[in-house]
Amino acid sequence: MTTSPDGERVSFDERMAEVRERYPTEHYVSRALDRSMADRRGAVDRAESWLSSVGLAGQV
Repeated sequence: MTTSPDGERVSFDERMAEVRERYPTEHYVSRALDRSMADRRGAVDRAESWLSSVGLAGQV
């Protein structure tokens, strides 16, 4: 959720915007994002928090 298609580090919001640019709003990918955005954001926040707490945030 924080890596671009080219493998570059991007923010969660940037990645979600990039995915949305590729799929029309009625596409199942866009609909799935709409329904799961809060869970996805929560997962990214938890992962980033954990990485920070163990000192790995700058390494991944």
